[in-house]
Amino acid sequence: MTSQRIARRASILDVLTDSVREPSAIERISTWVRAGRLVAIRNAFWVDFAEVIHSTLETTDAWKLYENYSGEFQYRHHNLYRTADYPDALINCRELFDAPETKSWASSVTGRTCENTVFSASLYLPGDYSLSA
Repeated sequence: MTSQRIARRASILDVLTDSVREPSAIERISTWVRAGRLVAIRNAFWVDFAEVIHSTLETTDAWKLYENYSGEFQYRHHNLYRTADYPDALINCRELFDAPETKSWASSVTGRTCENTVFSASLYLPGDYSLSA
């Protein structure tokens, strides 16, 4: 899948596998999330979409180190926060996650508003961490 093909999608729902979009799967995921459980969804995205994003993140050299030790939160990790640093495929991925349909769906699954979410990519290398007291 090319990044242009990704860009033609309207929301993240367009690249979720059918098994994730099934009402029973959504209900199960929603129940677990609302109960505060950790949820890992294997094979959630179409393989070609996932491979393009994985390859993009793996090959970019735009990662920036961020670290801070303030208050009860400490971190050291590499991120792509600035859109200007995003490779094209990541810009297209952000557009899918920022789509109103995506945010509405995520809000219905989580029971929380997802309107003010922020998209970024994180890379944790050896020695990187995020800690909250």
